[in-house]
Amino acid sequence: MTQKTMSEILKKLRILYDSSAKDFSTLLDISPSYLSEIENGKKSPA
Repeated sequence: MTQKTMSEILKKLRILYDSSAKDFSTLLDISPSYLSEIENGKKSPA
C-alpha cells in the first residue's frame, strides 16, 4: 500500500467515524501530531 493511499484511508476513516484527531490517534496509539503528519503525507506510517 502506498503512503498516499494509507494517509487517505486514515483520514477518511477518522472523518467517517466523526472522530477528532486526538481521539483517533489515541485509538491508534500514536500522537495527534504524528497522525496529522501521516494524513498530510509528511510521514509514513511504520
